[in-house]
Amino acid sequence: MVEFKYMACGLAIIIPAQLNRSVEDLPELLKTGVKLRLVKGVYSEPAEVSLAKGYQLDERYLAMVEQIVEHGSRVACVTQDPYIIKVLKEKVS
Repeated sequence: MVEFKYMACGLAIIIPAQLNRSVEDLPELLKTGVKLRLVKGVYSEPAEVSLAKGYQLDERYLAMVEQIVEHGSRVACVTQDPYIIKVLKEKVS
């Protein structure tokens, strides 16, 4: 894991929910305090390394948002998915 020494520069790390390793990487990233940009992921990857589009990916994305927020970290939720947008809007209302 890279050590982040200069957090004042405004950088964010993009983490794709689609990739299985992102679930494992997230706790380590949360320890750094860096801002996260959570995306669903758009690339066609083998099943052993990622989830396909669909319900499981939507649920993983939402669970990762919840994990980030519960940790008290900053997150930018990046998606065009109407379902995800609807659920996130309901959570902040």
